[in-house]
Amino acid sequence: MKFRMLVKSSIALLFVLLVHTANSAEKITVAFGEILAPWIIVDSNQGIIVDIIEAAMTPLGYEIDHLYLPYARRTKAYQVGHVDVVSDMNLNTITKYDLQGYFSDIAYSYETLPLAYIKIIIN
Repeated sequence: MKFRMLVKSSIALLFVLLVHTANSAEKITVAFGEILAPWIIVDSNQGIIVDIIEAAMTPLGYEIDHLYLPYARRTKAYQVGHVDVVSDMNLNTITKYDLQGYFSDIAYSYETLPLAYIKIIIN
């Protein structure tokens, strides 16, 4: 059986307040995954997902406070109000845990290649 994994992840931009002062940057806490290079690079607060969120939020006057947590802890941190935004929540998780807020839609997806195909490429 062909091993195929299609991951549809998204950035769930979940806001508590939508009206903010334009003159000052408001700090929001964003929960990112922990070990997801090249998507998340914890040591430098960089990576594809971090760059996407910062590119979207910085022009709107937000300053990002980075918090790195495992998937389940990100969901819980949002539910109890410890974070303002959660990255990489898929629609199934949002529905399952009844997460309230704004879903940004799919920002990226990727497919893991079967090991045999990877061996062909490498050799």
